[in-house]
Amino acid sequence: MKKNSLYLILAVIFVVVFGGFISLFAYLNSGLSSPSIHTSNSGVDLEYNYQKSDNWLEKIAEFEKKDSVLPTNLMIIEIGEKSKFEKYISRYYMLIIDRCDFYSMFCINRVIKDFNINFTIVKDGDQATIYIDTDNKDIALSVANELKKYNIHTTLKEINL
Repeated sequence: MKKNSLYLILAVIFVVVFGGFISLFAYLNSGLSSPSIHTSNSGVDLEYNYQKSDNWLEKIAEFEKKDSVLPTNLMIIEIGEKSKFEKYISRYYMLIIDRCDFYSMFCINRVIKDFNINFTIVKDGDQATIYIDTDNKDIALSVANELKKYNIHTTLKEINL
C-alpha cells in the first residue's frame, strides 16, 4: 500500500512539473515575434530582421542604432484622440440639487451616464453641485428634466470661463 501511494505521488509530481514546462514554453513563444537571422556572404555580420507588428514596443525595437546619444531620454506616446485634448469649452453647466442621499446619487449617476457626458459631483452637506462637461444647453436641460422623473429637482446655472 505504501509503495503504490509513493508511485502515485511521484506520478502526480511528474505530471505537474511536465505541465509547468509545457506552459512555460507556450508562454514564452506566444506573443513575441520570432527574429530571423540572415548571414552575409562573409558569414561574420549577423542582422536581425523582425516581422512587422502593430505592437509599439516591437516598432521601437526596429529603430536603427545610432552612434550618438541624446542627453535625455524622451519618448512621446500619443494615446487616444487628439481632439479630446484640443477641445476647449468656454461654457459649462452646473446643476444644484438640494437633496443628497444614496437614492438621489444613484439616480443622478445613472441619468448622466445615459447621456454619455463627463460630470463631477461636489457634495456639501445636504446640497450637491454637479458640473456637467458640455456646452450644449439642450443636453443640460434634458438631464434636469430626466432627474425630475425621479423626484429630484435641480437648479440649472451656466458657468462662463
